[in-house]
Amino acid sequence: MMSILGLLELNFSFQLVSFPAVILKRLTFHPDDCFEVRTPNLASLGQEEPWTPNTLSLRLDLSDPSDPNVSISLYFDPGTRPLGLLPGSKILLHNVEHKISKRKNVYCRFINTSVLTVISFPPSLQKRITTDETSFTRLYLRDIRGSVQGMQQAVCSITRISRLTLRWNCIWCGKLFTKGRCAARQEGFCSSDCGRFGASASVVVDDGTAESLALVEAQQVAVMLGLTAAEWKVLKDEVWMRGELEYSYNQQFHDPVADPLWNVVAALCCKASSFRRFNLSFCLKKQLHHQDVSEKTFQLGEMRYATQLLSSPVLFVKNITPSDWKALVSHWQHLHEAEQSTH
Repeated sequence: MMSILGLLELNFSFQLVSFPAVILKRLTFHPDDCFEVRTPNLASLGQEEPWTPNTLSLRLDLSDPSDPNVSISLYFDPGTRPLGLLPGSKILLHNVEHKISKRKNVYCRFINTSVLTVISFPPSLQKRITTDETSFTRLYLRDIRGSVQGMQQAVCSITRISRLTLRWNCIWCGKLFTKGRCAARQEGFCSSDCGRFGASASVVVDDGTAESLALVEAQQVAVMLGLTAAEWKVLKDEVWMRGELEYSYNQQFHDPVADPLWNVVAALCCKASSFRRFNLSFCLKKQLHHQDVSEKTFQLGEMRYATQLLSSPVLFVKNITPSDWKALVSHWQHLHEAEQSTH
């Protein structure tokens, strides 16, 4: 683990670095521009979304926790980014790329193998969050280990839909049900003409402190995809004609003429509205402990790296609703003003 002061030495030779930092400033800009077009900060978040737009590049100005006068810039390309990147947040960075510009300026870049963990948020952002609709104590994903029991709630962003299955099953034997007929009818095992629709998805969620695998089922899948009741019914009717449809994140798009329905579902999983922030009510499918680790390998250039990470918890989602970020920001702003008035 390095320090920002050590990274600023021009003779520093490591390409991947890890270090703690405090976010001083957050700036977003268009990928083709060399200047910043938006500078949100905690004091002006009244009407501003606290999450950075995925279509813009991002620059974080970071300071050394032990010396606020020592700073370095960290750049993110457009795309889905960790949550919690607010001025004043303390973060821990792993495997970010160390770069030196033509003008001998030292900076860092967040790449595919990088990991960012939010250690703590600004003092005014309390864990107790109250909105117009609900009041609950937020649980951060980093705290989900063996001591967590029962139903919990968290505010997360869906960063990837890894798998989605839409399927009609026979209510009697459970076989595939297509066009009003059980697949076992041809074999003479079942003569049922009643089917039941099921939907399930495996998604990766991130709340800025850690990421987890979440399992979403039934009507919650429609909420996750941002579909209305009428749109969800149309999708179910289309799947009824074929019996089953499976989407996987690593699959290539199909022939638009041969399989248009699959391409529609793939587009729903990839579109920006599928990566919104949600309030999740969940329970742990499997209890995890602090000693549970998994090994991760990755390659950068000709070098291959291996590291051990804490195993990600698996969440079974009971309810999912879009997060009302304006209500959260309003509450954060109220806490910030109340804190300022006491000083």
